Amino acid sequence: MKLIPEIIRFPADNVAVEEASFNMTGFKMQDGREVPSIKGFCLAVYHKLENEWFAFSVQCMVPPPPQK
Repeated sequence: MKLIPEIIRFPADNVAVEEASFNMTGFKMQDGREVPSIKGFCLAVYHKLENEWFAFSVQCMVPPPPQK
């Protein structure tokens, strides 16, 4: 999985909000066929405690397929 940070905001000295895109490759079906890459978006909230950042909440999403 390749994670690409897009925007990082700091609403407080000890809080960061990150928006990132991701691309996952290398998956295969049970019959060995490759699965197309999966692209999506992540939103993460980090909290800083004693000089270390911790992930407080992370949500990754994949857009729904186009309607037929």
